[in-house]
Amino acid sequence: IEALVKANGDTLAQSNYTDLIDLVIEIYQAHCLGDENYPIYSTEVDVLATALTAVLNYALADLSADEYMIAITFICSVLEVEVPSWVISFAGSGMSKMQGVDMLMTGIVMPVMTEFTVDKTPADNNVTLPGYGKTAVESESFMDKVRKFFNEVAEFFRSVFFYFQKIFNAAI
Repeated sequence: IEALVKANGDTLAQSNYTDLIDLVIEIYQAHCLGDENYPIYSTEVDVLATALTAVLNYALADLSADEYMIAITFICSVLEVEVPSWVISFAGSGMSKMQGVDMLMTGIVMPVMTEFTVDKTPADNNVTLPGYGKTAVESESFMDKVRKFFNEVAEFFRSVFFYFQKIFNAAI
């Protein structure tokens, strides 16, 4: 990722994350636990956005204008964001592909990501309602199960990234 970011003319913010998947899991765990607070200016979101921009620029670099517009349309549909076709056409032909990816990240991906990384309501799912609480032992047991689940998810994503890394290395 660092090489892609550097080739993109950008730099990654300093952080303690050594793998992109660790960062993704950190943000996802915070989202599932509730009260997540990774605003757009946080190091975590900055690193993730910079990495995603570099990966998209790398992935879309060799596409024709038509293929580029199809890819952008697909990304928007996955994010469940409706974007007028003239905007996608403009991003695909009216500017460089890197500018188009920057526009996509700034105008579409970052607002969607912020909805995921910032909890706008207080204490959504990590509070105990009066009369419905569990004992500390039951809560610890539940949290151990949650940690085990996320460790299994992390291992799964590491194996997926390892597989894609092998594919990219073989292609190069």
